[in-house]
Amino acid sequence: MRCGFCPNRTMKRARTFLDFDIFKKTIDEISYNSLTSTISFAGNGEPLLDNKIREKIKYCKLKGLKTVITTNGVLIDRITPDILKNQDALYISWQTFNESSFKMRNINLNYDNYETKILNFLNENYNKSTKIILSMMFIRKRKRFMMDLLPDSYYALFQQNGRGLYKTLKKIEKIIPCKQEYFEKIYQIIKKDIRFLNNEHRLNKNLFLNIDEYFDWGGNLQEYSKDFFRVPCLRGSCKVMMAGPLVLANGEVSICCQDAEGNVTVGNLNNSSLIEILLSKKYQYIYNGFKNNKVILNQCQKCKGYWKHKNKYKNLLYNIDLIYNSFKFRLKRFLLS
Repeated sequence: MRCGFCPNRTMKRARTFLDFDIFKKTIDEISYNSLTSTISFAGNGEPLLDNKIREKIKYCKLKGLKTVITTNGVLIDRITPDILKNQDALYISWQTFNESSFKMRNINLNYDNYETKILNFLNENYNKSTKIILSMMFIRKRKRFMMDLLPDSYYALFQQNGRGLYKTLKKIEKIIPCKQEYFEKIYQIIKKDIRFLNNEHRLNKNLFLNIDEYFDWGGNLQEYSKDFFRVPCLRGSCKVMMAGPLVLANGEVSICCQDAEGNVTVGNLNNSSLIEILLSKKYQYIYNGFKNNKVILNQCQKCKGYWKHKNKYKNLLYNIDLIYNSFKFRLKRFLLS
């Protein structure tokens, strides 16, 4: 896919797969040094395109590591029973729930066939031990700032997406025993254009719906932002960076999953061990900066920054709108608690 809401569409770095020998060497190092408990096969590509994905997952399990896959679902039939039993969680990046919004995925594929493939997979596997999470994004009309930053077509498509989600949930309800109030609650939130109190919503024992509001990929919306400019942020931390590095397909180690082009790499596994990279001056400099609430790299400053309109009066309206909606959300959360 080349989704319109994802950096993959314009990504220029080589599209390849991580060498299996380097993968094993790195997993050995991670396991031996207890660097993490979970390996996530995700980033800016489709992991099920990798013909070695089965062997890689099994090797992680052999070394006592949990595994998570994020897939767009086009190749969902490659999730065979032996892969699924070795998975702790499977994210299906469904995102778009009707023919109109599916066009945002930029793939020559009929939506009905795509939907049927995923529904059949859910029907066969919803009662397994693996946690399955269906992911979608949407845009609230009341989030005025984002609406002005993006083209009108985005909002129209995502609103259609909300209605399409409701129909999809009804289809899921027919094949999987779920509580109807779960579905109705989700649809009412989208229909009323209000903010979710949390992202993950249970549909069944092992089936969840994950809902995120559309975001700007660290300020990478230049093609839409002719009336806006990005203000860098010099202070702050980063949960993404502190959670651990991202190994790109060519062996380079990046500090961020939003780094589609690999511009913030700190080393390469082809000529260094992961421990050497994590203990390197460059990585430690960036890591300790965030630890001390200081943003070091220009790309991180841009990512942590914010958009401003070239018209200062519009910015004032945005700030009033932001404060008003933030107050309403906090009040509602307080009343519900």
